[in-house]
Amino acid sequence: MSSRYGEMLRALFASSEEQFAATVYAAGRAEYARLGVTDAVLLRMAETGAYLLTADLELYLAALAGGLPAENFAHLQALRADYQ
Repeated sequence: MSSRYGEMLRALFASSEEQFAATVYAAGRAEYARLGVTDAVLLRMAETGAYLLTADLELYLAALAGGLPAENFAHLQALRADYQ
């Protein structure tokens, strides 16, 4: 990672509030069995109003099916000429 991007991330982390979701709470989502614990945690976080940005199509579709705020990163890439 370049130092420029590292510094940008460091500033973002410093200005963000870290959230926590217990694994047992995340495992209570129906998608847990299909998507796993990490994605179930991300879906739980989206339930609290966090916006989910993902390149994982299955996670994105699960979020949409649950009425959660989500964006597929591939859709954003498609809008940018410099990614094609």
